[in-house]
Amino acid sequence: MRRKAQMEKDDKVKLSETKGNAMCSEYAILSAYIAQKIGEKVHLVVGSAVEASDKDKWRESHAYVWVDGLNMAFDSVLAQQDNEFPTLMTPKAPATLSSLEEGQDIEATRIGSTFTRYYGLEAGGFGVRT
Repeated sequence: MRRKAQMEKDDKVKLSETKGNAMCSEYAILSAYIAQKIGEKVHLVVGSAVEASDKDKWRESHAYVWVDGLNMAFDSVLAQQDNEFPTLMTPKAPATLSSLEEGQDIEATRIGSTFTRYYGLEAGGFGVRT
């Protein structure tokens, strides 16, 4: 339904029209744009993510931002409540963007919690590669 509305408008949709309908890709694109505007070197990654508790299940496609200067993933969709903020996910082992490009998945923990997620570039496989 959303796609049909976009097609009818020649794929031109105002940001305000996405309120309540944005998905990880829209959040990641906006996050990367803002970071670049303030001078932070980041990369928009369209890859995969799976929670540690579900690591044996199919990985789902996910868009997130890799922050070069921190070597961390910025996952803006993890803020599910109004009182939560988007989060930086700290790799449990040293990792860089090159680690993802080499096909490795990165196990990362949300700052200030034990919530763990695996980030990668491939979606649809069983488990994760490390």
